[in-house]
Amino acid sequence: MTDRIIFSGLRAVGVAYLHKDQPQNVSAKREVLLCSGAIASPQILQRFWCWSRRLIAWSRHSRHS
Repeated sequence: MTDRIIFSGLRAVGVAYLHKDQPQNVSAKREVLLCSGAIASPQILQRFWCWSRRLIAWSRHSRHS
């Protein structure tokens, strides 16, 4: 089950997921495409949205520092 999108700065570079209750990470060479169905996709995006608000705030702060 996909848990979250992994970022390097503002770029999605992979996903973290659970396989047999063990956390796993996979990296993408080109792009990250999220297709988890009608229930799971919104949940993953909602977790990303909460994280992205913090990233945007950090980005604004670091530009002005």
